[in-house]
Amino acid sequence: MFTDLVLFNYESRFVDDLKIDRLLSTKIIDKQSDIKNAKFPIIFKGEIQTIRKLIETKKIDIVTNLEEIYPNDNLNFRSSGIDQVVCKLASKNNIAVAFNFSLILNNDSFNRAKFLGRMMQNVRLFRKYKVKMIIASFASNEFELRSKDALRSFGICIGMNPKEAKDATEYLNKLVSRRS
Repeated sequence: MFTDLVLFNYESRFVDDLKIDRLLSTKIIDKQSDIKNAKFPIIFKGEIQTIRKLIETKKIDIVTNLEEIYPNDNLNFRSSGIDQVVCKLASKNNIAVAFNFSLILNNDSFNRAKFLGRMMQNVRLFRKYKVKMIIASFASNEFELRSKDALRSFGICIGMNPKEAKDATEYLNKLVSRRS
């Protein structure tokens, strides 16, 4: 069984071909005030201070698009959008971090390379601090949907081992069954 997060609300004809059992139509929240009205799963994207505050209070389930927080990298290190303090809090409060495949798919080559490098750095951090990882397509139309095998391959490309990539595609099922 494989569940994928999408940003559209209609049933796709490609779901059967891609062996996706369930599509969770979701909205990525970027304001704290919208969290109260949100349905499961609560996926948040925003500035690092806001994310840290929400992770501390356990008000969100998934954080995404960390790679987009800082527009430019520093001269000596990558600004991947997360640090060890937030990783420790996310691990302690059982908050998952999602890698957005649509972010890679819909960018030009320069930004794609920058985001891939940041994702690789984040995978190393999440592995070190045992943060749950999710890989989802976040497709905005049916042509951006990807199969679980393609998403697993993407996970391996950004530095996950095969077991981590498999768990990252299936963790959403566990999260949904635990909440319902």
